[in-house]
Amino acid sequence: MSDQPAERETIPLFTRGVWSVVPLPIEGAVTFADASSETLERSGYYRLTGLGPAGDHAPIELTVWEGPGGVPRNGEAGSDVPRYLIDIGFPSNTHVVAAMDVVDLMDVVARWAPALDAAVQADESAERMRQRIKMAIAEG
Repeated sequence: MSDQPAERETIPLFTRGVWSVVPLPIEGAVTFADASSETLERSGYYRLTGLGPAGDHAPIELTVWEGPGGVPRNGEAGSDVPRYLIDIGFPSNTHVVAAMDVVDLMDVVARWAPALDAAVQADESAERMRQRIKMAIAEG
């Protein structure tokens, strides 16, 4: 057994239109899957918003966490800790990407907007179908 601490996973980082990778900025987590809400909050990240259809069976959901990092407004070299973590959740797994500032976040979210829109529409269509089935059963 090695006494070496486990190496943290690297995650994709989007900043100023370019993708790179950075170590996961969550203390106490080797992978994002290891991170709980409490672990994220101890590292300075708080849930900002969730996007996508609601419910346990949503085909996709984005959860945005805002934290302490980011590029200073003056554009000078700054922290390599991302300001935003975007948890892209699917029913069977999750992926995380990071955005350095709010402009980068807007770009990442815009890239996922078509998939989110389709998921919301499919969820609404499924709900209408469930209601029709319930009405048909009730009418006998």
